[in-house]
Amino acid sequence: MLQRRLHLYRFLLYGSDLCLVFLCWLLAYWLRFTFFASPAGIPPCTIYFYLAFLHVAIFAVIFPATSIYRGPGRGLAGSLGRIFSACVLGVLLGICIVYFIRPYDFSRGVYIIYFCALCLGITLYRPVFFKVWSYLSAQPAGDRALIVGSGRLAQQFCEHVKLHPELGINLVGFVAEFKQGVDGLPRLGDLSSLPRVLRAAAINTIIITLPMEKYDDMQKLIKSIGNELVDIKILLDFSSITQLRGQMTMLDNFPLINLHGNALEGWPRVGKRLLDTFGAMVAMILFSPIMLGIAIWIKKCSPGPIIYRQQRMGLDGRLFYMYKFRTMVMDAERNTGPVWAADEDPRCIPFGNWLRKRNLDELPQFYNVLKGEMSLVGPRPERPELIAEFKDRIPGYMLRHRVKAGVTGWAQINGWRGPTSLEKRIEYDLYYIENWSFKLDIMIIAQTIGQTIAPRRKGGDA
Repeated sequence: MLQRRLHLYRFLLYGSDLCLVFLCWLLAYWLRFTFFASPAGIPPCTIYFYLAFLHVAIFAVIFPATSIYRGPGRGLAGSLGRIFSACVLGVLLGICIVYFIRPYDFSRGVYIIYFCALCLGITLYRPVFFKVWSYLSAQPAGDRALIVGSGRLAQQFCEHVKLHPELGINLVGFVAEFKQGVDGLPRLGDLSSLPRVLRAAAINTIIITLPMEKYDDMQKLIKSIGNELVDIKILLDFSSITQLRGQMTMLDNFPLINLHGNALEGWPRVGKRLLDTFGAMVAMILFSPIMLGIAIWIKKCSPGPIIYRQQRMGLDGRLFYMYKFRTMVMDAERNTGPVWAADEDPRCIPFGNWLRKRNLDELPQFYNVLKGEMSLVGPRPERPELIAEFKDRIPGYMLRHRVKAGVTGWAQINGWRGPTSLEKRIEYDLYYIENWSFKLDIMIIAQTIGQTIAPRRKGGDA
């Protein structure tokens, strides 16, 4: 019953959105030629009427593709950004199609009014739709649901249901071995009394929220109510075992739980690669005079190569050579072995510390980005010798290699680089991977540019 209700909810919302598209197009035609005079006169409404069906067909594809129906209960605020993006994309696509098939010029004013009316119409009508749906879902015909369990997962589910009445779930109470409360719901008994509670309270849906270590109890529980006409839902606590966007996927008929998901798969990965390539090319052009000056200075004041090449670990543990301007004397680690550079490191050549503080020594890494070994934004790559020590000491350290290493990163703009807390750096790196978006990348790049003119607060890479 719950699944049918969710399907009905999405179907009605989808149909209402398409009806709104149709009405907004006709409204735009009427407003344009009723209140604004046209030198060519009023065009026949027939062709604009036919175009309304074209725009409905466009948005019939655009709306689902932009995920504005992803999950129930998001309301207007939770999907406003995706709705606006869908409106922009749909209107632009309609203009492009009409441009190639038009028998004559269509009014640009109609499209302007159409876009404004569509954005305003969705903003005004969706809250009304949600209110009506929530009212109807709250009626006695809604699902009478019982929660099995009383732990953290049960509490979170209960809070979510109360925040979203449009789900139509009427929580009657819970059954559990322990008497701890679940957001004010009454405890109707223990697990052994579940069959009796189902019949006494007229339950038609049960939500099992037992932890994974109670799997044996869950099997016995389901068997005990096998003859009851109830809809059984199991809410698995993936968060206790998954990391980095863990999710469930289907391999033919086999459900697979991916413990380490990655947002940079498919089109996002292609988009990030395009951003990296374009950004690296622009950066190398803009910084070419500075890079030439640094190269001349290094060659003049210190014997040895201008570019320093060092092996680092990147995506999926693959090794590559990272390029930097050499800021230290030759064989700087002869007596110390692999170590991080310190502030005002005595091994630096003249102005070497100044270059490191302003990240200018890292400009050659744009070449690594063009080669596809690095990204503009990501966790900073580390040396294999140091990783061998860190990965056994710091839980989750190797998860940072789920994405490409970056020229800059979330940890770096927040001051965690060089001889600073490794735990905090990993925390920031994993936060970046978990919450990756193009917006976050752009913000990190912008802050990095701002920080190049100011000294680093903490040390630099070795």
